[in-house]
Amino acid sequence: MTENKTITIQLQSPILVGTEEKSEITLTEPKAKDFKLFENFRPGADGNNLAVGSMIEVAMLAAGKLGNITPGEAQDISARDCITIFEKISDFLFQETKT
Repeated sequence: MTENKTITIQLQSPILVGTEEKSEITLTEPKAKDFKLFENFRPGADGNNLAVGSMIEVAMLAAGKLGNITPGEAQDISARDCITIFEKISDFLFQETKT
């Protein structure tokens, strides 16, 4: 059995997880079963890039699902940290494969 890949993200604005303040979140690599996290992708105003709201929404959902925090805790993540989380999740999805 292979070990799940993870990414640890330093939060610029710590959040409360339970009663503990967290300044980082560790996300596991999304699997095919996590595809619903990405169904909220919407194009931005130019029709090509993603809307910022879409990135933030996906990041909050992913933090809850892949970072093992509650939806309420995920909603406390700053918008700036959500963009960072989104970028890191994209790294999981679009990293180059070596042949």
